[in-house]
Amino acid sequence: MGSTKIELAQSKNKIALLEILATRRAVNYFDVVAKETTSSEALVKEAAFNALPNVSSGSNINTLLAMLSRTENSNELKAIQSAIISAIDKNTAGLINEAYANQKVKLLPVLPYINDSGALEKVVTSFIKATRTKRK
Repeated sequence: MGSTKIELAQSKNKIALLEILATRRAVNYFDVVAKETTSSEALVKEAAFNALPNVSSGSNINTLLAMLSRTENSNELKAIQSAIISAIDKNTAGLINEAYANQKVKLLPVLPYINDSGALEKVVTSFIKATRTKRK
């Protein structure tokens, strides 16, 4: 199944195909799924975001971080965060830590999943700052 087949499909068929790709954990179709996250059809877009965590791998981190920076929708944000968590591998921690500088709030929930002392330190620091703010 190529991206053209899914592009030409009717909405209900697109949704079914996205669900199949997610169930099969078809990481080689990440680009197809990511493209559908910009669909003008709400149900297709939702299905694509729901599939995203299951088709993501470490090679998709840059795309996922870019998607994260562009979204403000809470459901989409959670799906992208889950996709980033699914894609974490030994090569992605540095990229996520770099992106954290510009996207603290959006990446904080991801940091505990990184096997990195710098990430742990950021989580603890954020917790301490939040606790101090609440006490004031």
